[in-house]
Amino acid sequence: HRRLILVTSSIPSEGKTFTSMNLAASFATQGLRTLLIDADLRRPALSATLLERDIRKGEDFRGLTDILSNLCPVGEAIRSTSIENLSLLPSGRRAPNPAELLSQASMDILLKQLFLIFDRVVIETTGLADPGPVAQTFFMDEEIAEQYLLDSILTLVDAKHAEAQFNDRQEARRQVGFADQIFISKTDLVAKGEVDALMHRLTHMNPRAPQKAVHFGNVAI
Repeated sequence: HRRLILVTSSIPSEGKTFTSMNLAASFATQGLRTLLIDADLRRPALSATLLERDIRKGEDFRGLTDILSNLCPVGEAIRSTSIENLSLLPSGRRAPNPAELLSQASMDILLKQLFLIFDRVVIETTGLADPGPVAQTFFMDEEIAEQYLLDSILTLVDAKHAEAQFNDRQEARRQVGFADQIFISKTDLVAKGEVDALMHRLTHMNPRAPQKAVHFGNVAI
């Protein structure tokens, strides 16, 4: 099976982009054809980081939203990177309805096309989104399930701000519930007792997912 990993988080600056980039790069350096998809359509930090030079030049580049809106073919949107075997599908133009775009049938069609090309796909998903609809695609669509294995859903949790997010946002709690692995960032910014209390709450929310501290996206998978 080819493999796909979803990386999500509840708020910006939790380390989602660093983790996605490092994970995708590690696959690529093993000789695996890897695609990194920036599906954070509200705050596309991944595209801004990897395409910084193009953005400074004022270059207009196509991406995920353009494909899903039938404004360009897949081949026009995928960009090569400086890392061999690693390609990027940018977020594309800002969309007023990112959740609807990601859940519509054209996303399934796109994934089927990508599965013919890449061995590994890493998707950085929109923050504060329910990962259920995207993950469900890999269980409900037989053609996709035959070609790709949804390897993991990785959820980044900000140790400094997580408690407030969990108290206020149901989507943040759902992200933890869906997680196969939970990465806790910014543990150096809070007291050990707060980290312990957070880990206890995370265990109560999702007792099956192992928890690991992550520093600037560097963590053993």
